[in-house]
Amino acid sequence: GQSESGMFDIVNRFTYPGQLVCDPFCGGGTTGVVCVSTGRNFIGIDCDEAAIETSKKRMSEYGD
Repeated sequence: GQSESGMFDIVNRFTYPGQLVCDPFCGGGTTGVVCVSTGRNFIGIDCDEAAIETSKKRMSEYGD
């Protein structure tokens, strides 16, 4: 797992608001949370349906 502050640093350095970030191993959704909360578009992929549900729940707290 990655901390939100660590992922914020990575996302902020390599993308701009409005750009698309794809995480093919989204796990708990930390990348998605950072993207949604900073105005990036996000596609998350995981083979674990429970992880996808966790990610969706976390991201819904930050926007649509």
